[in-house]
Amino acid sequence: MKKRPTQRVYSEAYTSDHSVEFEEEVYSQLPPSPPGEENIESVVVWIMIWSDSTNLAHFGTASLWPIYIFLGNLPKRFRMKRSEHHAHHLAYIPSLPDTIRDAYYNEFQVHPTQEVIKFLKREIMHAVWMLLLDEDLLDAYIYGLLLCCTDEILRRLYPRFFSHSADYLERILMVCMKFLAKCPCPRCTITKSKIPNLGTKNDFYIRNNRRRHDSKAHQKRIEEARKRIFEQGYSVASLAVGDLLDDQSLTPVRNAFSARLLDHGFDYYDMNPPDKLHDWGGKNEDILSAELRILHSLKNNSVEIYNQRWVPTFGRSVIRRFKNNVSEMKKFAARDFDNVNVCSIPVLEGLFPRGTEKIVLDLAFTSCSWQTLASLRMHTDATLEFFKDVTVELVELPHEARKRNHSSNKKSSNSTLQGDADTPTRVRKFNNETIKTHALGDFIWAIKYFGTADGWDTRIGENLHQDVKQWYDRTNGQENAAQISRHEKRIRILDNIRKRDGIKSSKAVALGFDTEEPLPFSNPEDKFHMASGKQCFLDLDDVVEWSERDVALKDFIWKLKIHVLQTLFGDDGNLDICEGDLDALSFENNRLYRHKVVRINHTTYDLRQDQDSINPCTHADIIALTPAGNNSHPFIYGRVVGMVHANVFVHKTARLPPIKHKRVEFLWIRWFEYDCTHASGWKAKRLPRVHFLYSHDPRAFDFIDPSDVLRAVHIIPAFDLGGTSDYLAPDSIARQYEGPTLTGPRAVETDDWSYYYVNIFSDSDMTMLFLGGGIGHRHLINYLELFYLDAGLDKQELPQYDSDGEELINDEVRPSNQLPHNSESESEQGDDQISEEEETDLEDLEFGSKSGWSSSEIDTEEEFELGPEDGEASDDGDDNF
Repeated sequence: MKKRPTQRVYSEAYTSDHSVEFEEEVYSQLPPSPPGEENIESVVVWIMIWSDSTNLAHFGTASLWPIYIFLGNLPKRFRMKRSEHHAHHLAYIPSLPDTIRDAYYNEFQVHPTQEVIKFLKREIMHAVWMLLLDEDLLDAYIYGLLLCCTDEILRRLYPRFFSHSADYLERILMVCMKFLAKCPCPRCTITKSKIPNLGTKNDFYIRNNRRRHDSKAHQKRIEEARKRIFEQGYSVASLAVGDLLDDQSLTPVRNAFSARLLDHGFDYYDMNPPDKLHDWGGKNEDILSAELRILHSLKNNSVEIYNQRWVPTFGRSVIRRFKNNVSEMKKFAARDFDNVNVCSIPVLEGLFPRGTEKIVLDLAFTSCSWQTLASLRMHTDATLEFFKDVTVELVELPHEARKRNHSSNKKSSNSTLQGDADTPTRVRKFNNETIKTHALGDFIWAIKYFGTADGWDTRIGENLHQDVKQWYDRTNGQENAAQISRHEKRIRILDNIRKRDGIKSSKAVALGFDTEEPLPFSNPEDKFHMASGKQCFLDLDDVVEWSERDVALKDFIWKLKIHVLQTLFGDDGNLDICEGDLDALSFENNRLYRHKVVRINHTTYDLRQDQDSINPCTHADIIALTPAGNNSHPFIYGRVVGMVHANVFVHKTARLPPIKHKRVEFLWIRWFEYDCTHASGWKAKRLPRVHFLYSHDPRAFDFIDPSDVLRAVHIIPAFDLGGTSDYLAPDSIARQYEGPTLTGPRAVETDDWSYYYVNIFSDSDMTMLFLGGGIGHRHLINYLELFYLDAGLDKQELPQYDSDGEELINDEVRPSNQLPHNSESESEQGDDQISEEEETDLEDLEFGSKSGWSSSEIDTEEEFELGPEDGEASDDGDDNF
């Protein structure tokens, strides 16, 4: 096997390009240490900001606009754990008071226009930040702050603003932009009409060379606009102000970060990562809505069939139970859209016309790939390059999808009754001219610049809203922000006391899940964890009797003894066993001891320890390595029928040494067979397919050591191919798995589906296994080479590094995903100033075809209500802010 190249790893904030930039900036400007401070370490503190307005109550208008900060120096895994109290409530931004209109009228003798109110809302946010960015902070920013840390070591800390995570409305307030105007992106000056070009050379060029930058010229432009408003008396929405700002969709607001930190080299445009929760969540909803509209247009029962295709849950809150009618999308959270997406391929199969189905399934596979890659907790150069290819593929599909022939409602020519005519439906077109579409192209840059998305996603800020909503319930409804602030301070003080004194008290009588007393945790170095009780047993004499009526138990004891002897004496399961060896083995009390669950420990792609719980009734499917000599597919799949342990004895023979007492654990498995006739993988854009072996096949049932199980696997029925009862008798003892029923409660399945799909997108670790393996899968690399080649990772052109880990960059050829800074004159240009000749050349160099429709087609009827980012807005202003 060819050795894989050295690659850079992206994960935490402190492994990102942004952190490297800050460290180089700070360390290159450090003054000589004063006497007595020569040994004091200088440390850059990465301040990560989250801000978002939230409603505090289900009824009423109470709201709060908090600013949260985390320290990027701490591990990201604590950011979603509110109990760790790593979040700092920096400030609560006040809203405009109800008396603002009266105060304005008393001052100017005219009522404020809507544009004036918007202007004041923008101003108040930066007025708060001006107070926060005070002289003390500037002094620490420039000269550092001496502080004794919790390890009692004195350090000089240099605070730097690393990122600001917020939804689109909050981001445009931070960068002082208009809402969905001519240039809707907070990071570059792309226009709306060019957003559907995502994935083309033109799009990459605009992102890299038309970036927004703060500069003295930019400040001068804003000050000139404010001068025309406050000194010359022009309206905020006047042409005199618009002539200065509209080419980049700016607002006449003085940015606090620009005013305070530009002189010290800080560019506030560089601290705005995309918003995976809302950007991808919105596109996910777009795709699902488009698929459902096509199903509705078919005028058959496709939607009902779609709802009836029940997908089993998987893992611990990984894929949860779906709503009864997924097609209605009622009360869907972002995680619901994510779960529907990763399970959609088997559900959509067979519901669309032949010409449409391939496009829909290709789109479903690519969107699952994109979602999983964007969610990875650890990236490398290879996965980022693959992520870029998937992004290009994702936007090629809508270009083909516009060729779909939507079914129209036709009046029957043979009928003369008025009631036979269907009510005409409104034409809905897939809209790609949205900021959420454009944001998908920023994720590769953001992962390199800020770290992986789980460290800066807005989901972290949304999670913190649960605290302030709980504290609001403890207030009297008056001056909520002040009371919530006091509650936050009390809770932080109490938490510090508990951590200092090691206090663990509770009023609850029952022990919580974090208590070790009921069931001690297993050693993570152990491959599995199975209970040791003997309450539930299986008598082997009964098994012999049942085997006469149940083909699943045929040769049960013979196979069991072979497996036990192979486990005890075999070298990798290759022991040559004879009849005398089988007779030497006996079981304590002639019994097997059954258990309810077995927990499989495994190392994930990002070097974390994880555990899968296997239960024969609910989550019974497992994945293991294929036996040596089988190169068609590296994995074997099985459904656990039972999990047992036995205490065995071995009498001395000429071939075997004696064993007085030995505990042996094993799983009884009903095996799937991999379908080699079905094209699957990254090139085919289809999931691997398996089916059960017929019960009379000697390979259908066997035993496996739990330590040979890699982990649990998500198996989804191939609904379109129908069911069968030919594989196994309905009343067989091997039928333990429980499926859904029409009445609601689960019941043991009495038949099987003809085929099943292996969901390689069930979680990130599973996807990385089928992508050739992550860092935590190094022990499996030889087995995963087939997937590595199928994904084309062996043909990638990756960055090269010297012996010190520094990237070797050819100045003449800069990677397309590297974003060089431009001069101030370039940053002041809008992307409309690209010459026609330059535009034509770029369009000839596209990666793939343009996606979506032309702007003239989209403008015909834009009827999407998928969130505020997709609202209608004119080029001259914004409607919401």
